[in-house]
Amino acid sequence: MGVILDAKRGDIGATASADARAYLTPASEGGCGDFEADCLTVNPLMGPDTLEPFAECAKRYGKGLFVLCRTSNPGAGWLQDRMTGNRLISDHVAELIGGIGQGDVEGLNAIGAVIGATVPHEGRRLRMLLPNTIILAPGLGAQGGDASSIHALRGNQLGDLLVPVSRGLVSVVDREISPADYRELILNRITTFKDAIAYRPAAPAAVG
Repeated sequence: MGVILDAKRGDIGATASADARAYLTPASEGGCGDFEADCLTVNPLMGPDTLEPFAECAKRYGKGLFVLCRTSNPGAGWLQDRMTGNRLISDHVAELIGGIGQGDVEGLNAIGAVIGATVPHEGRRLRMLLPNTIILAPGLGAQGGDASSIHALRGNQLGDLLVPVSRGLVSVVDREISPADYRELILNRITTFKDAIAYRPAAPAAVG
């Protein structure tokens, strides 16, 4: 079971290097050990150079990185859906992510993308730009993402989509609910979400 730390880090070189050492470097290799995680979310707003220390640590120590690309919050489109150079900013970021993630390893890249489950149409377009990238897709449940449309973000490789759900599982309206009923509510929600997002490979074409 891996731990994804949703820290959204991204800063100038010296600070980025310190953050990469704190969050992605094992203690045996000089990391602090207190905050080490398996994967980390990072913000690319300040440019590619701020991502380099994180990407280097991720590849060196077998960690994962998720770069914010088209996020799930309602105001994300204010910047991420703007055009620059005849392309959307989120497309530019996707191209950056794909470039950083390229390497000699076959299969999925260690450098992933955060693309909200609340924007399946944008997600489908970005998935086409990121065929070998793991997409972390927050936004189901409390943020309004529809589990039935999550497959728009899925690629052709098993494990290329991660769907975190927290508030959608544990939130309640009835504050007087009994512990037993609350447990049953959560279990039912888990079953519903798991069924909705389950990977279903395409059926083979019929032979005439």
